[in-house]
Amino acid sequence: MGVKMKNINFKTSLALAFLTFIGLAIFFHFPAWAQSGLEGKINETINDLIRIVNLIIVGFIVWSGFLIAKGEGSGLTRLIYGIVGLVVVNAAYLIINYFS
Repeated sequence: MGVKMKNINFKTSLALAFLTFIGLAIFFHFPAWAQSGLEGKINETINDLIRIVNLIIVGFIVWSGFLIAKGEGSGLTRLIYGIVGLVVVNAAYLIINYFS
């Protein structure tokens, strides 16, 4: 009681090999297509937003430095907030990039 296999001719095996090749090519190039599409645009937008937020925070830190030089006590608190904000924003960005 053996299982009878259908004989596959050369044309069928050639077509099957060709379709397998096309399927593997599509499978391995799919991430490249995703990077050039919506995912790439989302990554570019996130990078731009991170740069803008970093510039704002650095300006905030510079402003707090001017306040400290002027002698105001709130400058030190603002400096700490700015440094913590800079660390949090960039740490979140690094964590997201590490896991993606």
